[in-house]
Amino acid sequence: MMRAWTWAVLLASLGAMPAAAAVRLGVEEATFTLNGRPAFLVGMSYYGGLAAPREAVERDLDDLAARGFNWVRLWVTWAAHGNNVSAVDAAGGPREPFLAHLEWLVQEADRRGLVVDVTFSRGNGAVADEPLLATHAAHLRAVETIARVLKPYRNVYIDVANERNIKDRRHVSLAEVRELRDRIKAVDPDRLVTASHAGDLSRQDVAAYVGECRLDFLSPHRPRRADSPGQTAEKTRECLAWAREAGRVVPVHYQEPFRRDFSKWQPQALDFLIDARQAREGGAAGWCLHNGSPKGDGPGPRRSFDLRADRGRLFDQLDGQEHAAADRVGPLVSATSKTWLALQDGRWYLNGAVTFPGAPAEGLLMNVRMVNATFEDRNDATRQGGFDADRNTDAFIARIPDYVAHGVRAFTLCLQGGMPGYEKARNSAFEADGSLRPQYLARVQRVIEAADEAGAAVILGCTYQRQDQVLRDEAAVRAAVANAARWVRQRGYAHVALEIANEYPHG
Repeated sequence: MMRAWTWAVLLASLGAMPAAAAVRLGVEEATFTLNGRPAFLVGMSYYGGLAAPREAVERDLDDLAARGFNWVRLWVTWAAHGNNVSAVDAAGGPREPFLAHLEWLVQEADRRGLVVDVTFSRGNGAVADEPLLATHAAHLRAVETIARVLKPYRNVYIDVANERNIKDRRHVSLAEVRELRDRIKAVDPDRLVTASHAGDLSRQDVAAYVGECRLDFLSPHRPRRADSPGQTAEKTRECLAWAREAGRVVPVHYQEPFRRDFSKWQPQALDFLIDARQAREGGAAGWCLHNGSPKGDGPGPRRSFDLRADRGRLFDQLDGQEHAAADRVGPLVSATSKTWLALQDGRWYLNGAVTFPGAPAEGLLMNVRMVNATFEDRNDATRQGGFDADRNTDAFIARIPDYVAHGVRAFTLCLQGGMPGYEKARNSAFEADGSLRPQYLARVQRVIEAADEAGAAVILGCTYQRQDQVLRDEAAVRAAVANAARWVRQRGYAHVALEIANEYPHG
């Protein structure tokens, strides 16, 4: 049998660019809104984006939008690797051509439905030999400069001080944070403002940010350790509870989690997925696939930290683990299923945990083949009288908890059934052109959702060799597979893997 493919495998062929849009970012209690509708922000670091050529930016933004990302994080005070592309000068005034490039990038992001995080940092020796915005006065002028230029665009929020609590040249006091926030609000009262915090937040931190500073949302940069992904949901719930105690619930936004090449711990794609899913399940409002240069400027891609033409655009600098996470994270955090399935290094994971830990079957996906749980026969010559397709499906669904209790972790279904095909039964979820049949899918949906409730996955076969006569030609076969993948994604089933064809070499 052909190996199962995860449901995101056809992402590139299914991604559709959103229409030109004017995006309005807002906040409703603990949630971000886009054009008035609740939205979870899924983003990627794009720190040195003001160094990137326009063609590279356009391609990166297209790739992000196609994968379900809806925001990027961009610094307007950035001078890493000896390349100062800051949009403001040392006194906080406009600095061209980078300010114009910023405005253009915001417009391009807006056209694709993306939000732009515009981040400031004071005196950051980590990104420049000489401190940027060394004084509070310069910092105030800088946020006002950017607020005025970007006022027409509603797809922007501003981080007034990256990791403002670090006690070096980056440090910005709480009183100064409030002044920076107020300076922006005086120019643009509806602009969302935050100030990011290095490390997990305490109860006192939350109270200060939502009370004294009156920030629109919280932006903690959680610790970069191997145990961090598994703690994110709990830490999010803590922050939300403390904000409620402080009298004002605001979103918790993870704009800079861990990344690769930062320490001895090298997070894998699965770690990013666990962290993002935990953020969503814990009630966070957004999450970022963070990326950057190797610590200490060692060998390797600089990623978002250096996007000059000779370094390459961001998606060309990401490594395999980052690409795997980028392909999956958007659909994962928007999924409706409680259960989610992942495959890494030949081992299966359910909800971020390897299957059957410590057992001989560790990492295996123990499944039973139930391809006729959704069986029907549209062939008048072979259809048996008295057979009820819905009753057949319901009888199987009733036994799913028993299967799971005995160690089954997945069920194999097929949109064209199994063995009865040899007896000329017509059993297919597809019409001749590869379009989907709603009546058949209704039964498949019931099984998939019952498996989800029981904490099990589904391996969903698309085509079966003895039903190929249903699909009239090669184009119909391709359409059938694409339609099935699209249906799974649109339903938000993160616990479903796709099998394109059963025993495909059959003639």
